[in-house]
Amino acid sequence: MLYVGSTLSSSLRFHKHLITGEQSNANLQAAIVKYGLGMFTVHIFKVVSIPMGATYNVEKDILLAYEKEYILAVPSQRLYNTNKYMADRAN
Repeated sequence: MLYVGSTLSSSLRFHKHLITGEQSNANLQAAIVKYGLGMFTVHIFKVVSIPMGATYNVEKDILLAYEKEYILAVPSQRLYNTNKYMADRAN
C-alpha cells in the first residue's frame, strides 16, 4: 500500500503524518495503528525545483501536479489516498 503526498516542508509533513497524526490521512493512520510505524518506509519520489519568487499558490500548484501524476499512476486499490483525483481516472 502507498500514500502519495506532496509538501513544501518534508520534515514537518513527515512529523504530522508519522508522529502526531495531525492533518493526516485516516486510512494511513489506521494502518500505522494496526501494523506499527516500524512496518512503514518513506520514499521521496521527486524533489522539485520551485522557480525563485514563486508565490505560495504557484508552489502548491506545481507540487499538486506531480502528486496527481503519481496518484493516477497507481491502482486505486493500492493507495491509502481516498477520492483525490478519482474523477480523473480512466475507467
